[in-house]
Amino acid sequence: MFLKNFYLVNNIVKKGLFVTILFAAIFGLNAQTSPTVILTDTDTDNLLSASDTVTITATFSEAMVATPTISISNVSSITNIDMLRSMGVFPQIGMPIEGRSDNDEVGFHEFSADGSTVAVSYNDRTNNYADRKLNVFRYQIESNSWVQLGSSLSSSLHYDYQLSFSSDGNILAVGSGATTSGTVSVYSYVSNSNTWIQLGSSINGDHANHLQHNVSLSQDGTRLAIGGSGHNVLHSAGGSLKIYDFDSDTSTWSQLGSTISGVASSFRLGDKVELSADGNTVFAVCNSSNNSYEKNVRAYRYTPSGVTSWTQIGNNRDMEKHYYYDGYFGNNISASSDGNIIAIGEWGPYASPPLESRAEPGAVIVYNYDSENNKWNPLGSVIEGTTDGEFFGSVDMSLDGTKLIIGAWKGKNNTSTSVGYVQYYEYTPTGVTSWTQKGETLYGTNENDYFGSNVKISGDGSRFSVGSLGVDGDFSQSTSKGAGEVRIYTLGDKYQYIWNVSQSGSLSDGNYSATVAGTASETSIDYSGTDSITFTLDTSAPTVTLTDTDSDNLVNVSEVVTITAGFSEAMTATPTISITGIVSSVFMTPVSGTNSYTFRWDTS
Repeated sequence: MFLKNFYLVNNIVKKGLFVTILFAAIFGLNAQTSPTVILTDTDTDNLLSASDTVTITATFSEAMVATPTISISNVSSITNIDMLRSMGVFPQIGMPIEGRSDNDEVGFHEFSADGSTVAVSYNDRTNNYADRKLNVFRYQIESNSWVQLGSSLSSSLHYDYQLSFSSDGNILAVGSGATTSGTVSVYSYVSNSNTWIQLGSSINGDHANHLQHNVSLSQDGTRLAIGGSGHNVLHSAGGSLKIYDFDSDTSTWSQLGSTISGVASSFRLGDKVELSADGNTVFAVCNSSNNSYEKNVRAYRYTPSGVTSWTQIGNNRDMEKHYYYDGYFGNNISASSDGNIIAIGEWGPYASPPLESRAEPGAVIVYNYDSENNKWNPLGSVIEGTTDGEFFGSVDMSLDGTKLIIGAWKGKNNTSTSVGYVQYYEYTPTGVTSWTQKGETLYGTNENDYFGSNVKISGDGSRFSVGSLGVDGDFSQSTSKGAGEVRIYTLGDKYQYIWNVSQSGSLSDGNYSATVAGTASETSIDYSGTDSITFTLDTSAPTVTLTDTDSDNLVNVSEVVTITAGFSEAMTATPTISITGIVSSVFMTPVSGTNSYTFRWDTS
């Protein structure tokens, strides 16, 4: 990855644009520090008996590259044992990237596969898009902030939200719908001058109404898929799909193979496109309004020995729309790195009275390619929203095809307010549904924030970004739609280990210390602290001292006696008392701040 991108930029240098070799073209150098950790546990006093079970939690200051391990001193069976990630909470990384003013409609964005870089478009609807901009930000560890890379890209283009990054965020493809033909431009970031330079010439649509501006880049940024859902050479609104390779020697984009054209009028092939990370499989949404063809997604694989170079894999009807009524099909698609798994989002039909019965909550369906039978089969169950009309189905998938981030931008929170929400899913083939929600549901703040209108996930699934079009406004209104914002989250960097003392063999009474080890994913620096939790194991039975308020223990039939049990250590459950012929196994009352319990015996 590094060598190819370095070669690309170095060739640009040799053509006279710069006079220095850009060794730092790909990676920024930041001050690197060791991660820190906070250790906690579920035992209140850390005094353990032989039958106790305690959960130890390690909360790291940053994401860890692999599962941290735990060791407990003098317990040979617990040495460098993997801990389990706890995904209850998703911490936010840095501050939100916000719109400049009302009607900027920030929210549509792109997120690099390495989780380091985000591109955000600013609409400037208030001024009729006169100051529309595209800014790119990169995460800086030392300041925990998102810092802009270079100047804003040209505001003269109408970006129309069509963006695609290389995996490292250093190459960005921008699709523009400023004209009906459509234009695509690709930019490369040069770190030592903190500038964006264009790679090759812009690629224009073939003719008016081609609408060629839907884009997707391979992970190294040298292969580009472009979809145009408008007119092709044969059919009105038939749509088309083209793939290009970048030649660094000539600094040009050359079409790879033949154009893939929609088969009929209003077929709209290329309404959305997705290129696998390896650049060998391309997907195209066919958002057909032709009654002879259902809305569907088609897949093509690079076959350089074939006649067309791109050969369809699977059948035309393998990946058709989920809902009967026409709706927002294929609003988002996302493929695994090898192109064998694809997630398709469908916001579903939305209907107002009297046709509200046609509304659906929205869904995500994941498909897996069966090469033996040349067929796309559903991978697990359909993931569906909970409430009709909530537009569940904004989706992005990790490169291995096992993790999903899904948004429902009209979804309701616990007070039934349509703030929007986002959920994280993992593929769990042994489960009931195969796709299982992990961690909390994240909600927007205010009505019509449209939280989850655009979601992205890093290649390894450890970070994700969420766009909210309506923040500081109301996106459902024709004016004051909102400044909008983008937030970036990481998986909860909490790891847990459950220590069942009885399963650790024969342990002697005494002190046992728990320590952890791990490596930060961003810097590859090992945790080097000495934090620990010390437990005291006491396997001897507790003792008790019984006292009462009657001086001679001779009681009459109308007396009240308070019996106190003072234990030698804290008790895990409330002790009980029995008095022969009077009471049996009755709970005693704890005395606050002590290991004592009382029972009030009214002899009457």
